[in-house]
Amino acid sequence: MMKKYIIFSDLHGADITPIEEMFQSRKVDAGICLGDFDRVATAKQVEALQDYEMHVVPGNHDYSHINKVAINSGTMSRQSINSYSMWEEWENDEGARNYMENLLKNPTIELDISGNKTLAIHGGLGGNYQTEPSYLWNRIYSEQDYIDNFNKMKENDIKIMLRGHDHKPQFARIDPDSGFKEYDAAGHGYNMFNNRMHIVNPGAFFEGNYAIITTDMPDRENPTIEFCKL
Repeated sequence: MMKKYIIFSDLHGADITPIEEMFQSRKVDAGICLGDFDRVATAKQVEALQDYEMHVVPGNHDYSHINKVAINSGTMSRQSINSYSMWEEWENDEGARNYMENLLKNPTIELDISGNKTLAIHGGLGGNYQTEPSYLWNRIYSEQDYIDNFNKMKENDIKIMLRGHDHKPQFARIDPDSGFKEYDAAGHGYNMFNNRMHIVNPGAFFEGNYAIITTDMPDRENPTIEFCKL
């Protein structure tokens, strides 16, 4: 049966009402949120989607706010907030804090997307990182960073990695025959061939970016992915 997943990441205080609306307007079946909420109100919006099939992992900002680790970020400056105000905001809302603390206990999720073992993670399994925990901070700057992730995916039999953190819509694949290819994915769609490994970054939702994966279509053997903008 055909199934649609909406993937979104790096919310950074954004109103996610459009995500909820797309469960109806685009007939989405499941949501995958890849973290960096920043604000309590945004986290509560995601938590309220419990009537739908939702898979949620935290981001490096969420870890930092809950554990009171100071960070400098342009996305926080854009919201006119700093680490100290975020520590207070999360400390003063027990329900939101408990929700985030529970997410941080399971910072990665394994899913099955059309028979493909899929990992949802904010940063990545490898790459370039500034601090620990690396799986929240890993950035992909180069082909070698991608290759490092693909190698670790292969070790763990992972076919698809869904990640955020870098804000830019990106699609990369590695094929047993034709090798590695990376795409600036904004506004494009791709086949996700079952003999390949794929790394997907839907881009930052606070900038309006998201992606939709559609599986088990009657006329296609492989899933497809569409990179979209509000």
